Amino acid sequence: MFDERRDYLRRSKQKFLPERRVQVGSEGERQVEEVLRQAAKKLRCRSIILCGRRVPRSDRQGKGEIDAILASEFGILVIEVKKLYGPISWVDGKWVQQHGQKKHENPIAKVHQKMEDLMVWLAGRNVNVPDRRVSAKVVMVNGTDSLSAKIRKQKAVVGIVELDHIALQVCGRPGGWFWQRQLRKPWRFRELVKQTSLLPQYDELMMHGGRRYTGDVKRLRLQIRGGKPLKRFQVRKAVIKQHRNLLGMIFRPRVRVTDWNNNTRIYPLDEQCEICMQLAGQAELTTFSVAHVGWLRLGWQNEDYYRLFADHATPECLSRDALGVKRIVGASISVFLLTAAYRMIAAVSVVVLFAAVSFAINRGWDGDLSYRYETGLLAPLGPWGPGLVLGSVLALRVLLFGPDAISRF
Repeated sequence: MFDERRDYLRRSKQKFLPERRVQVGSEGERQVEEVLRQAAKKLRCRSIILCGRRVPRSDRQGKGEIDAILASEFGILVIEVKKLYGPISWVDGKWVQQHGQKKHENPIAKVHQKMEDLMVWLAGRNVNVPDRRVSAKVVMVNGTDSLSAKIRKQKAVVGIVELDHIALQVCGRPGGWFWQRQLRKPWRFRELVKQTSLLPQYDELMMHGGRRYTGDVKRLRLQIRGGKPLKRFQVRKAVIKQHRNLLGMIFRPRVRVTDWNNNTRIYPLDEQCEICMQLAGQAELTTFSVAHVGWLRLGWQNEDYYRLFADHATPECLSRDALGVKRIVGASISVFLLTAAYRMIAAVSVVVLFAAVSFAINRGWDGDLSYRYETGLLAPLGPWGPGLVLGSVLALRVLLFGPDAISRF
């Protein structure tokens, strides 16, 4: 036991420093996001900014990541962020950096393909976007001076300085004098926001030391000591709390879990727990021990959005849907029982009230106990008769249509 704790503590102290390539890419995306936020404030319409969203490919299996999306009531701007150093030329349809002769796939073709995938995905959800109201751009964070003349001639390639003007031009309200006919909004913005917000992001894992990994966590099972493992639909973010000093020999690791309803709870974490992740752009799986993990943030809750392009749903998705159906059925039964009990109480109260009034009237207010109606159809019911009949009619109406039906009688 002591040796196991010492081995775990030694492994947890290992640091994974950030990768320079990932830092440069993240910094460029943050700069573009800040420019888009400033541009959104200048728009004369509602808008939304989405970063790092993934959309299923329409031509083949898989997903593509869109670095940034600016959507408004009048236009959609799809952005691919690039931060490349050194002279860049166009050779055989690829971008080539002269330093190291590193080749990059044509980002112009990539961003246009992602734009088409997004339009197909939205059309499958009854959000049809006209082609003239959508645009795709490749934003060079460090400017376009290092690009060759052939690349700079491409209208889809812009610098970050020009992004503000492009955003206003694509997503802004078309100008015109007040007496001129205003352009009709080409789509329902609320539905557009609802659908685009469903697009997931990559799962993100932060290692001890600052290194980040992005990809898809496969078969997430956060093993809790003495309890059932936590699955994907129960976890939105997990922060692992553990001592990496001598206190780690005494106190075991814990995990602070935030679910999809922003509820937070702390669980004791099993030290043998591992996280299996398919990194972005790789086919093989990578396993991470919780001893090295700082926190984990999931980008999607289930795989419902894949169903437009998939022949079948995943078992996790089916189990999640089955759980949702059970909850809906249980809630419906509860509402039905409460409504029935409420109407039954109201109906009984009506019958008792009318019977009491009938008894008081037929017996007389002066205390005379002689019964006024000794003959007739209601005679067997005694002094309660008229009230019971009228109350029963109203009670039946209450049971069928609710207490408000009395006022419409």
